[in-house]
Amino acid sequence: RSSSPLAVEAYKRVASLLIGGAQFDVHSRDLAYLTTGLRRILGLPPKENVAFDPSEEKRIASLRSALDRAKKGEVVRVGLDHDQGLFFQQLRDHAAGFLAPLIKTIEVGWAAEVLRAGPQLVDLPGLGVANDEYRQVTQKEIREAKAVVLVVDRSGVTEASADLLRSTGFLNSLLHETGNDQAEPVLLVVAVVKLDLTADDEKKQARLLGQGQSKRWLDHFDDVCLRAESMIQGQLRDELQKLLETGSQANREDKEAMVGRILSSLRIVPVSALEHVRFHVDDEDDRARISAPDQSRIPAFRELLADAARSRNERIEASLSGSA
Repeated sequence: RSSSPLAVEAYKRVASLLIGGAQFDVHSRDLAYLTTGLRRILGLPPKENVAFDPSEEKRIASLRSALDRAKKGEVVRVGLDHDQGLFFQQLRDHAAGFLAPLIKTIEVGWAAEVLRAGPQLVDLPGLGVANDEYRQVTQKEIREAKAVVLVVDRSGVTEASADLLRSTGFLNSLLHETGNDQAEPVLLVVAVVKLDLTADDEKKQARLLGQGQSKRWLDHFDDVCLRAESMIQGQLRDELQKLLETGSQANREDKEAMVGRILSSLRIVPVSALEHVRFHVDDEDDRARISAPDQSRIPAFRELLADAARSRNERIEASLSGSA
């Protein structure tokens, strides 16, 4: 058990999410309130006299029921065909709502075109300080994945995300794969989000400088995307160089060539999920600034994933045909 302030704060956020439904609302509930709620969830007698509001009582009852089902090995199944509202509410509660801290795995089936080629998408929980299970799952999945999509914001590849790729051995596996003709190719995709915010900033700055009519928002967004691709190429080159520096210096030229091949196979996809949603929702109070879905770059991202799955299927079929 860790007693560091960072760990305590993380545990308080988890408890606040369980009981209050919001992990960052920790200041409205003191520690005694949260621990009493946790004891109620576990079926233990409370040590404090605490009154919970009706919504919290409902969450506590649902959490106790979920723990009971887990002890019995029961699985919750909700279908879209029965009640669409219930399906999306249950999905939110389990994936990001008050039930999320109890969830080890959740499987969602969807009749999406991008999945027809057979890819299985795994949304990893990251490396949160409050749950070692998250760390183990993330490291295991990344080691076994044939493609990893690293989602970064407009600051690019941070130290935390680079450390994730290093600590799981993923970057090492890329270096190994490029030097081994028998190894199955491993794909690294970097999806860059929140660049629409940078485009917002640049358009506002242009207006302040009297250049507001010279470029459309979409032009600013396209420029920002191009710069992001170059920035991330450089960041990943630096991380790969660090790996080379820590290893043996033998065959230096071969290793440098490996780095070049990794960077040439790297796929960087800047996207605007917000504009993509706005375009399809078509809310008159929140209009999209794109006139076609392709301008959000989301369709290109989907096609990249489908192509990766199709290519892997073709390699497997060719291998089976050759061994027959």
